[in-house]
Amino acid sequence: MKIINIVSTYLVAIGEKILVDKLNHAICDLPGSVKEELRLENLSNACSALFVGKTVDKMKSTEYGGDFFSGWLLDHRDSSITLGQCGFNQREKKGNDTDYTTNEGSFIHVNWSPNFFKIQHDCFGLYPILYFYSKGLFIASDSLLTLTRIRSIMGMTNKMNRTVHSTRSWTHGLACNIMSTQTIIEGIQYLPPASSISITPHLNTNNVSLKVSINIPNYQDVFKKNERPYIEELQTCVAQIVGSISAIQSLHETELMLGLSGGLDSRILFGIVKKSWPNLKQIDIRSNTHISRKDDYKIANHLSKVFKFDLNKGDNTKNIADRSGAKVLRIHNMFGNWALSNLGLFDMTYMYRSYWNHPALVEIGGHGAEIVKGTFSKTSLFKIGFRKKIVNYLRKRSEIRAGLKTIGIRFSNKRKMQWHHLAYKSAIQNGRRLDRTMLSLRPLMNKRLCSLGLHAPLGEPNTILQDMLIVIDPSLAEIPFDKVEKNIPKTTISAIISDLEKKGGLNKIQPYTLRGGILDMKNGLLESFKTFGDDFEYDSGDIKLCLKNKMEQIWNQLDSKSLKKQYSDAHDLALERLTDENSYPPAAGTPAAKIFSLILPDKV
Repeated sequence: MKIINIVSTYLVAIGEKILVDKLNHAICDLPGSVKEELRLENLSNACSALFVGKTVDKMKSTEYGGDFFSGWLLDHRDSSITLGQCGFNQREKKGNDTDYTTNEGSFIHVNWSPNFFKIQHDCFGLYPILYFYSKGLFIASDSLLTLTRIRSIMGMTNKMNRTVHSTRSWTHGLACNIMSTQTIIEGIQYLPPASSISITPHLNTNNVSLKVSINIPNYQDVFKKNERPYIEELQTCVAQIVGSISAIQSLHETELMLGLSGGLDSRILFGIVKKSWPNLKQIDIRSNTHISRKDDYKIANHLSKVFKFDLNKGDNTKNIADRSGAKVLRIHNMFGNWALSNLGLFDMTYMYRSYWNHPALVEIGGHGAEIVKGTFSKTSLFKIGFRKKIVNYLRKRSEIRAGLKTIGIRFSNKRKMQWHHLAYKSAIQNGRRLDRTMLSLRPLMNKRLCSLGLHAPLGEPNTILQDMLIVIDPSLAEIPFDKVEKNIPKTTISAIISDLEKKGGLNKIQPYTLRGGILDMKNGLLESFKTFGDDFEYDSGDIKLCLKNKMEQIWNQLDSKSLKKQYSDAHDLALERLTDENSYPPAAGTPAAKIFSLILPDKV
């Protein structure tokens, strides 16, 4: 189960006291800076750390060390969910160097002592870590735009990294995000999922130097094949997912919103929430009523009659506000909001006008199912990446090979693009699609379930999700889908039920234990950094026209003929999509976002 994070939610700096103090004062001097978002900690006489976040006032620290936590953590070992800094403060610490990188959830965690500093995130990397460092200063954030502006503040240059142009300018769907640990700015790196960074300060005469260790595991060890019987693995996956979701559903302050279609993924999600909460209260179930989705709606409507729930029951804002005390806040510059969250990392231009100040509305979706299904297991890089010039293909291959090597996957691996998708596109896209809430559930991003998909036999039909639906609710699996070829044969249902009964059936599943609460978690970008998004101003007109005008402004300022040639396909495709009145704005703006990212370097 996963959450989608609002990004530009944190900045962490550690280093020589004089440098950290300089950064602290510079942020305090920014227009709109909020002092309550900043917290300065002395690690020693010569070394300091600066934390910028929405709930830094909840941090606990002593002279011996402390912890900074944002997001939420799912621990299947003790069947618990940790929500926000307050929830983390309630966890029993098991040593100063606890490794959380194989935990699910979506979080950033920093712990420190006078001589040690560690930053880590979840096993799917849904809470991003981008970072750079020099001899005496290390800085990390989840916003590439923020890091470039901070570098400028600290007197550092933002030099263009030309080795990434082959993939950043590529208009294929797999390349709508960065495809290796390198970003468009030299020196700013991306930390893949399930990884951590350890920093050890050393005092040298009059200054501090930092020893930085990047700890990235072999992904085949993290997502390793479990040798237990298949049906037992499915049982465990269902128990983990239902137990965690039922805990969230039990929160009085929350309401779940589920999009239901005629497909398999959404039906599994419906089965999960139905298993967690049989009366289906506190769940807002919606289905698309557009004529183009009539077959989907027909199935969803049929399910509503069979299982007796209201479909598309309408706006529930007042009910949520009354129950939780949360309120909806307006986003005044949604283009700048998008830039802080996505610029240079993820190209789709999803933009929103408002968000809840606390994560009271919890959206549940099937994002990440591609890992389980093995969608990219047979993808040929040559077929999708070769376009006329062999040199362009070789550059793409070189960067992707480097991205795979980083996570311990050989380029000769037959599933290489599936592993690459897990480490890069899945992490970035599923962690950045919504910039409104700290808590959106992605149940199919379960480590054990994804391991099944990553090690499923090649060349054979992948029926993992189909089999999972049968385990969750056989009666739901029997109901026809929107297309006949999707229907599950009765013989298949009977076989899975028989295997399940041999293992004693699906036991009663208990909700996970909760630490903390949603009212202790704050949505929203950091007020202190909103000024960095002012270069991307939404003029309240047509969003596609706004995107087109900004792209053309940047394009016309480019002096480099080679750069224009490199990005010409993206530019032409963007013009085509942004002038098409029927195009979908988030997709139409995707190639334009590649042009937007060229504003990040000091020179192009």
